[in-house]
Amino acid sequence: MAPSVVSGGEFKPRVRVRTGLLELIVVVTYAGLVSYYPTIQQYLFHRMLDEKREIGASHSHNGTSSLGNSCYNNTSEEQEAEEMAERESAEWLLYIGLSNAVPGIFSTLVIGAITDSRGRKLGMVIPTVGTMIKMLLTMLVVKLNWPLYVLLIAGFLDGCLGSFGTCFVAALAYLADVTEPGKTRTFRITIVQALNGVCASAVSLGTGYFIRAAGFFYPLVVALVLFTLVVFLVVLFLPETVEPSDDPIMSFNRLTSTVKTYIKPREGNKRPQLMLLLLAYLLLEMVLIGKGVLSTLFQMGFPFCWRSVKLGIWSAVGTTVQVSCMLLLLRPLTRCVHENVVGVFGLLSEIGELLMTGLAVNDVMLFFAPIAGFLSSMPASMIKSVSSLLVGPNEQGSLFAGISSIQLICFTFGSSLFNTVYASTVSSFPGLVYLVMSCLIFLTCVMMGAVEVLRRKSDQTAYFQPIPTVGEDSDVANDGDVADNN
Repeated sequence: MAPSVVSGGEFKPRVRVRTGLLELIVVVTYAGLVSYYPTIQQYLFHRMLDEKREIGASHSHNGTSSLGNSCYNNTSEEQEAEEMAERESAEWLLYIGLSNAVPGIFSTLVIGAITDSRGRKLGMVIPTVGTMIKMLLTMLVVKLNWPLYVLLIAGFLDGCLGSFGTCFVAALAYLADVTEPGKTRTFRITIVQALNGVCASAVSLGTGYFIRAAGFFYPLVVALVLFTLVVFLVVLFLPETVEPSDDPIMSFNRLTSTVKTYIKPREGNKRPQLMLLLLAYLLLEMVLIGKGVLSTLFQMGFPFCWRSVKLGIWSAVGTTVQVSCMLLLLRPLTRCVHENVVGVFGLLSEIGELLMTGLAVNDVMLFFAPIAGFLSSMPASMIKSVSSLLVGPNEQGSLFAGISSIQLICFTFGSSLFNTVYASTVSSFPGLVYLVMSCLIFLTCVMMGAVEVLRRKSDQTAYFQPIPTVGEDSDVANDGDVADNN
């Protein structure tokens, strides 16, 4: 299959894809993840809390232990037990995340680059199978009360096969293959993000009630079924967009091709823009991952003492508000200003959400925090879309592999940083970690502003370039044809 090209102003996609099929695959995958992460976070907290109450040795953790509101009495012993459970569960979440992220950094680089020559479907199936293995081992830990170090093994195996990040890399590269560069691609990427948000709202709300009614085991069963469905849809119904080449699957060039995508010389100011966007995404993801890991523990701790149902309601309300605002405002904003500026607006909104969360002292403030972040879903989509426009069609897999690897690096360092800050301040000022996050988002905002300055400078330079004569124009066209043929 020939790569997708723009010829005579007309974009020619690589294949015809059933409308909404790719979006369905991404949403189902995301639904499985949303079922998993809140479940394992709450499971670890309740298991640690039971152990502090000297129940863990004789009590099954299949969902019936301490699922009520353990803050019913504000005794110093109960509060101390909860703070210790928060600290220990935060540490276990850090270890599990590191066991997944460290091998995932390298596997994502390799598998992401492979998708440019061996096919995008391969990059979706391999990580999903790894996640299914992790689900099975986690279910055994929850059902049979196995030691928690088994979760480290599960995370490591999942990371070696790429994890969800690599699957999303392949999906974004697939999307770049079948969409026209520019506003269309930006809109499709944002739609995928929005659908993930809608899915997160529904699944989070349902998972909260599901955990209260059935415990921690059955939400993991649902997640496993969803990942199995993803493999089925990709293998049987999704057409391939890349013609497999005869290059060896494993080579040193696979590992370095992603790095070369970001550092090789490019016309205009594209290379510094790409590097700044990568750094901006690094800081953004570091904060988003830290916020996702710690929000559940923060809300379950004193003085909020939320449990599964209220956690699900908060997640559903916040995600619905943010996704609705993104869908309603994306088109008007991108028609008025460039995607970089839209990203800056979203980052400022994210700062507002973090500040309100960090300073919250009651439930009302926590529920209003996502409303303050009504544009916070936009920056990640804008960064991916703008980055995609700066590289060629055959570099999309390597580009998004680099983005996903940065995400895993962010998890490694971000989890360590924010978990350390939270564990150190949970007794005195639990919200301090959110104030630290807001400072990092401010730096991200500065970087996005610098990218916009470079873009405008590049546009002005191109505008004042002399117009080539007819002969020169013909030579340039012939050179381009030769390059294409090569």
